[in-house]
Amino acid sequence: MRTKALLSLLAVVSLAGVNLKTGAQERGRGPSGPPMKLTVDSVSDGGTLPDKFSCAAPGGKFVSPAINWSNPPAGTQSFILLLHDTDARPGKKVQDVTHWMIFNIPGSSTGLPEGVTQDAPASLGVQAGNIRNQPAYFGPCPPPGQPHHYIFELLALDTKVDLQAGASREDVLKAADGHVLGSATYATLFHR
Repeated sequence: MRTKALLSLLAVVSLAGVNLKTGAQERGRGPSGPPMKLTVDSVSDGGTLPDKFSCAAPGGKFVSPAINWSNPPAGTQSFILLLHDTDARPGKKVQDVTHWMIFNIPGSSTGLPEGVTQDAPASLGVQAGNIRNQPAYFGPCPPPGQPHHYIFELLALDTKVDLQAGASREDVLKAADGHVLGSATYATLFHR
């Protein structure tokens, strides 16, 4: 009976992709590797995003913040960066508001500069459509009142996504499904 229970446990562990020698996920880093880390310049994790990155920027001329990351998993070929408002659900839909999504960021990259424009070079990545269906950064712009939560998410992929600029968030995530090696998030707040 003990042998049967042990074999069942080994089967479950094997299905979970765990390497019994190291305890590490087969598709991830080893047990001693640090987790992938994401930071956004000018704001602490959980802090308030400065006006210049939002619709409250002087003259409405907002810019994207500088973003940095480190410790990508081995085998990373590209990154996807997503900025979304988790408190907004237009039309009572499941999906929240996409403010920015950029994919096919080179796997050797360690960040994005401040002020990535709609016509940024492809060497920075390819921009998906935002809430306005434009392949560009669209600064946070919640209604007056309570702060909204804005989440920056970084996905490390073992491939590149075969889509064009302006692709939908759904299509980018569908193409990335099954290729995610690691992820990191960074939370910010903004209110008017």
